[in-house]
Amino acid sequence: MACSAEHKLALVALTCTLVVAAPISVAAISCGVVESNLKPCVEVVNRHGKGPLVLCCKNLGKLFSMSKTKADRQRVCSCAIRYAETFRNLNWDLMGEVPAVCQVPAFFQFSPSTDCSRVR
Repeated sequence: MACSAEHKLALVALTCTLVVAAPISVAAISCGVVESNLKPCVEVVNRHGKGPLVLCCKNLGKLFSMSKTKADRQRVCSCAIRYAETFRNLNWDLMGEVPAVCQVPAFFQFSPSTDCSRVR
């Protein structure tokens, strides 16, 4: 069965579209990435601020710098809040101080009342 020139052109255009669009969907930050980067911070907070912050600060800076778009920042916010909520006795006030202590500019407040849809 022979393919027409229009059919071949359409197939090439579709392939190009898929190749160009693929990295966009792959680049989304997963909740797993957020959780693994926040884990050292939660561990320090659960020890009432006692312990090394080096890994926490490094990971927090990396996580926030990966959040290039509004959608990324909203996703990171949602995943971070949901993850933090899994710790029943988490000191939210202390968790909220972590970005400032790490000197990392945060784009949301660690708080159970944070509305991540408002993150820009």
